[in-house]
Amino acid sequence: MSDDEYVYEEDEEYMSGDCDEGDDGLEGMYYDAKDKIDDDPEAAVDGFRQVVEADEAKVKWGWKAMKRLVKVYFNLKRYDEMVAVYKDLLYYEFDGRTRNDTEKAISKLLDYTSTSASPLSAVSAMYDVTTEYVSTGVRNEKLWFTIKMKSSQALLESKEYDKCMKALEELKDWCRSPESPTTWDKKKGTQLMTVFATEIQLYQELNVLKKLKHLYEAAMSVEGAIPPPRITGIIKEAGGKMFMQQDDYEQANEAFFQAFKHYDEAGHPRRIQCLKYLVLANMMSRSSINPFDCQEANPYRTDPVELYGGGQKKRE
Repeated sequence: MSDDEYVYEEDEEYMSGDCDEGDDGLEGMYYDAKDKIDDDPEAAVDGFRQVVEADEAKVKWGWKAMKRLVKVYFNLKRYDEMVAVYKDLLYYEFDGRTRNDTEKAISKLLDYTSTSASPLSAVSAMYDVTTEYVSTGVRNEKLWFTIKMKSSQALLESKEYDKCMKALEELKDWCRSPESPTTWDKKKGTQLMTVFATEIQLYQELNVLKKLKHLYEAAMSVEGAIPPPRITGIIKEAGGKMFMQQDDYEQANEAFFQAFKHYDEAGHPRRIQCLKYLVLANMMSRSSINPFDCQEANPYRTDPVELYGGGQKKRE
């Protein structure tokens, strides 16, 4: 999410009237600091810190100022201070704070600070603080799972494979049935497929083919799952590659077709690469079905891969 979008959401919260009257002083201090972010970020930091210190009544302006501080510290590469104020933010209580406030703040700030340019130590610290927070007291299971998944994906992107494996094993343990640890909890099928999708990406990078085959079969056998289309796309694409390596071009053709459809539904850029894989598998399987005649692929007829798909029957 861009900074402008984030600004709009915060301003919209204020405009909706959920802040108390009599906060004019804090409001003015907050917006004065916000106006300095681009031209004088150090002055903005001082301004936001003053808002937090002055918010003795614990209204929403201190909370909003701390969210800003996390982002400004990140942009200034002051990562220790970023993590410290983020931790303070998580435990900052104000009248009317809801679970939704917390979940939105965590999600947006982790996304904002977990970029390819972020130091791994800073990203890990942010996730460690968050995991500690969501595990305190009565654990919010949904939020815990979301944070652990984000952490696993960040570790994968940072090529911290051993740490990623450990995190994924912990997530799979969470997906097991409380009555029988050797079986999966059917109520957590969607989450389990999300874990498998990340694990598949991990072993694709490590090029461990036997493990990929096992994971694909395990993912396809999950019951009660309604995964997001991107997750299905990842799993089906991995299956298509596996079938290609086994010279099973008919199954590869079908797997790539399903991967393309799901990526397209998700608006994911992998759809184009998957369409090319689909055309190749289509040729190798000598299928009489033209992949470009399906509704999802038809708009891509002008792509150069169209050269490989002409003169065939329509997919039913």
